[in-house]
Amino acid sequence: MMVRKRLFDGVVAAACLIAFAPLIGATALLLAIMQGRPIFFRAQRLGRAGVPFTMFKFRTMQRAAGASGVTCGADSAQITPLGHILRRTRLDELPQLYNILLGEMSMVGPRPPDPMHGPAPPERPGATGLATLMCFRNEAYHLQRAQSAQQAEQIYRRTCLPRKQRVERIYLAHASLSFDLAILVATCRALVWPHAAAPRWLRSADRAARAVADLATVQQQMIQQNAGHHRLAHGHGADADAGVVTALGDDLGRLARFGDRLARLQD
Repeated sequence: MMVRKRLFDGVVAAACLIAFAPLIGATALLLAIMQGRPIFFRAQRLGRAGVPFTMFKFRTMQRAAGASGVTCGADSAQITPLGHILRRTRLDELPQLYNILLGEMSMVGPRPPDPMHGPAPPERPGATGLATLMCFRNEAYHLQRAQSAQQAEQIYRRTCLPRKQRVERIYLAHASLSFDLAILVATCRALVWPHAAAPRWLRSADRAARAVADLATVQQQMIQQNAGHHRLAHGHGADADAGVVTALGDDLGRLARFGDRLARLQD
């Protein structure tokens, strides 16, 4: 699987670099004219097994803007006019094809975490992925509400990061070349038709991610109930216990339906 995926990544990245060479060159030229140097933004990220690497993007913010942490609503003024277009169309991500050719990244996989956000992914991080598809707009919405870097960091750690990690666990549990191809197609579809309805399997994955979150809540409830087991012995808490079991069954059902749908997708 790993050898085939590396071959797949190399072939697709090389083909994309050739196909998008005029677009990459034109974008670099526009950035040089409109914003000056540097053309690229270099970010330190954690790769497979915690090996750090430099991830490349087209620069979309003023040179004086901070180069670390998450972008908050207060940072919008630092984004250049051309940067807004590049971010909206995701063209600022094109230089990551170079990272893929170097073997530092994959076409599809968990997003490469900032060292301050860890942990390192168990496999090569991806330029796109299930978490990117499912969390990008939601994450942008939450972070735009932040009015300071500190507030953005708190929102990211409390709201965005746990959801992304749950979705990435689902991806890793079902990873395959056919799943990667489906994610790539869905990514292209989202870029070309951003307001189109998500594919059925992606909506199922979203329900599965919520089920994983619910399962964590159910587990916590069961731990709490076990800690207070002496109350159950006196007939208290039976209704709550039945509710936990029902919720657990519902969540497992959602996960099973996602697995069935993904299996049909891979056939």
